[in-house]
Amino acid sequence: MIGEYAAAPARVRPLRVAVAGFGVVGSSVAKILCEREELRDALLLTHVFNRHVSRKRVAWVPESITWRESIHDVFGEHFDVLVEVVGGVEDAYAWVSAA
Repeated sequence: MIGEYAAAPARVRPLRVAVAGFGVVGSSVAKILCEREELRDALLLTHVFNRHVSRKRVAWVPESITWRESIHDVFGEHFDVLVEVVGGVEDAYAWVSAA
């Protein structure tokens, strides 16, 4: 029985996710990442970028999340995946072009 002797899969750390944009879509993505138990072992929200952070902070976002008002500050942080949900296309195009 091969299955009986197979090694357990190695524990892998969750992917660290940064969300750029915290409007309707971005805050919904962040809320899913924060509240869905079944995602906790795979995806971990670590950063939120948005202009005027003080107006966007909400109580359900854990204190451990790093908030940034400059996308360039986010690029200097450690994350694995950037979910870009900023309105428009010009900012996103410029960021991807510069990367």
